[in-house]
Amino acid sequence: MRARLVSLATRMLDPRITQGRYCVEEVADFGNIPSTPPTPTITATTRQTVNVTPEPQFSLVEKLEQILEPHSDIANAFLLSKNLIKEGQNFRDVSTKVANMIISDSDSFLIKAKAYSNPTIE
Repeated sequence: MRARLVSLATRMLDPRITQGRYCVEEVADFGNIPSTPPTPTITATTRQTVNVTPEPQFSLVEKLEQILEPHSDIANAFLLSKNLIKEGQNFRDVSTKVANMIISDSDSFLIKAKAYSNPTIE
């Protein structure tokens, strides 16, 4: 039963794994299937051609420039305060890891950078 469960689950998750084949033991367990043979079905696969214009590939620095250039003073001060860049460097000099983090959640980064540059006094 365990073997049948594994093969059934495999077929449910990704039928390409078994390629529609059954082992001899599985076929022997087909005893409760009606005696009329199944009618073979032929499915025609059609290919569709879709023209996709590839998006231009930008480097990390170019992506950072698009996001941070209008806020460069704030971004540089924030990155410097977090020791992510050194004195005399700018946002273009961050590590790849930091650049990817900024790009993945740029809104959050800009909110934190602006909050750092304009702390509210209560």
